Amino acid sequence: MVVTDAAQAVVGFGLIGLKRTVPSFVTTAVCYGVLAAVAAPLATAGGLTALWAALALVNFAQTAGKAYAFHRHSRSVGMGRNTSGPRSGKAVIP
Repeated sequence: MVVTDAAQAVVGFGLIGLKRTVPSFVTTAVCYGVLAAVAAPLATAGGLTALWAALALVNFAQTAGKAYAFHRHSRSVGMGRNTSGPRSGKAVIP
């Protein structure tokens, strides 16, 4: 569980670096909102072990959601700075 929590934090900081904080906020709000909604029935049915498992699942879901947002928003970083080169379709004149 510690690994998934650390991973979601790292990707979340990456989104902050890209100045895209809304996806991180939405992912956290949705994941922890679902956890809050199911916590009481889950604790009644499965006890503390079930709650720890649910928290690990929530952290994994946050990691996946934030990683998706990070990759989606980081694709455009650096685009437009150098418009010449082999990938731009323009000839490079030395």
